Amino acid sequence: MRRILFLSLLAIALAGCAGAEYKDNAAAVARDPRCMDKPATPGQAPAPWCKQEGSTSWTSGKGAKVDFSGKHD
Repeated sequence: MRRILFLSLLAIALAGCAGAEYKDNAAAVARDPRCMDKPATPGQAPAPWCKQEGSTSWTSGKGAKVDFSGKHD
């Protein structure tokens, strides 16, 4: 029981130090009227503005240090 509690607290503490942000443009491409038609020729690439892309950026949380000393400068 103590091991589960310890691992849970450790996971919560570490989760606050990092983050991931996911971006995609699938909804914007689906709304664009220029992207409604498929290319006329088989094998033809779609227009660059109709290409669906996704990306993820990972941050490790190594930002500015926080001063807990209580002193005001």
